[in-house]
Amino acid sequence: MFAATVREKGGQWSVSLRLEIIEPRQPEPRTDTVGADAGIGQNLLVIMRADGTVVRKLANPKALRSSITDVRRAARALSRKQERSRRWHEAKRRLARVHQHAASIRTDTLHKVTTELAKTHGRIVIEDLRPGIHARGVGVRRKAWADAAFRGFRRQLTTRPCINAGGREEPHSLRGGGTMGE
Repeated sequence: MFAATVREKGGQWSVSLRLEIIEPRQPEPRTDTVGADAGIGQNLLVIMRADGTVVRKLANPKALRSSITDVRRAARALSRKQERSRRWHEAKRRLARVHQHAASIRTDTLHKVTTELAKTHGRIVIEDLRPGIHARGVGVRRKAWADAAFRGFRRQLTTRPCINAGGREEPHSLRGGGTMGE
């Protein structure tokens, strides 16, 4: 074991371990290329081949939308407490827990999706999205882009090592804007 990191977020503790794997598993190489089209509607991602056939549609968990009433209730309760009092601290912890719950749903979905994509496809082409610009949009659309967390999707895809070739090179092409057949 190289290192251990202990964290606390929203009242929940977690430990991350960095380990050395002596004999890594050598998975079979994959050569297919797929494209990931991001969306904010019913589908978080639509995975397609170069010829346009849809491989898979991944549902959007909408973590913020499902917990927005709890967030509003907790924020309202916090605003009604006298600042720095015992009950204010309790309300603040409750609000942090509600936000952490939504964030956990979001990161869990992104971890599962990016790991599955890296394991099953050799090359992944994603859109050259700039989530910061999309997040500046009008009310509902802005919340939807923030809820989908596309910046995290790109970041997690780039951190996945080459699961399908056994080496450390990245199988993902993160250049967008072109066609997949190039």
